[in-house]
Formats: sequence, C-alpha cells, structure tokens
Amino acid sequence: GEALAEAALGRDAGVVAVGGGVAGDLAGFVAATYARGVRLVMVPTSLLAMIDAVGKRDATKVGEHLADDAVVEYVDAIPPVQIKGKAEIIKGIEDYFKAFPDAKSEAPLVLMNGKDEAVVVTTSLGSNLGEFRGTPATAKTVGMTSARHIKTNPQGQVVYEAVYMDMATFMGQLGML
Repeated sequence: GEALAEAALGRDAGVVAVGGGVAGDLAGFVAATYARGVRLVMVPTSLLAMIDAVGKRDATKVGEHLADDAVVEYVDAIPPVQIKGKAEIIKGIEDYFKAFPDAKSEAPLVLMNGKDEAVVVTTSLGSNLGEFRGTPATAKTVGMTSARHIKTNPQGQVVYEAVYMDMATFMGQLGML
C-alpha cells in the first residue's frame, strides 16, 4: 500500500497479482484496503504456464496442469466430442502435434475471473503432415482460431475445458468437406 500512496495513485488504480497463494492473498488485501478498495486482477501462473507449454509443443508439460479427471469438450463438433482423463487428453495433444509438426499456437487473449475460470482465445497455423483422427495427411496449411472456456480446481489444475472452433472451416481447409 505504501508504494501506491507514494505514487499518488487514486481509486481508479488497480492491483495485479501474478501467481497464486501468498501473492494473491497479499494483493487482495492491498487492493481491498488501499483508498477503501481498488480493482484487483488475479493472473494465476499455472494457467499461463499451461498456455505457454502448448505454444512450446510440450504435451507432458500441458499434462502437468491437468487434473486426473479433467474433461475437454469440443462443443461445436457434430456430434460434440468429450475427451476424459489426463492420459487421453495428453494423447490427443500428442496426436495433434504429430499431425501438424510445424504448427504454431498463440493465445493473444486471456481473460480470467481471478478465481477458477478463464476464457482463452487461441490461434494456430500449421501444415497437416501426419494422420489426424483417422484422416491421412493432406500437406495443406490450416489456420484456426478457437475460444476455450477453462475451469480449474483450487490447486490450479484444469478440470474442464470447453473448446469452440469453426470445425467446418477447419475440415474444409484439410479438404475433408
């Protein structure tokens, strides 16, 4: 709080907590007590580390951020597809990395509620150079944007992820439609 006062920050200021546990608790206290309360933004590093692991194409590191009973649901697939359990989710990520070995993924937008949920927009671009979900490689370059609604447990592990993407465009780029 003292640093905020020295900087002469008013009630329109905010506090950003990067991390969880003690950092989040301390930032929450400072935000609540400085100038009778200012905005608080929580940035849990476990979720950011998972997003970074996807960008670095490391399925094992992604798995470290999943609860054992995690569920990933591709909501707009017809019919919707659910992948249940950490091992199956990691296998799906590895299969994607094999099918698109040069794929680059980024998360240009991450919105967190400061507790246990986030919406992450991801963009990916890569060439289909390996079999993907039973379909032979097409050598076509595909790009896609998706939105993901992620829920975490108190330990910061992902327990549920709903994935929304334009499956028709994705399949069309692969030549499947």
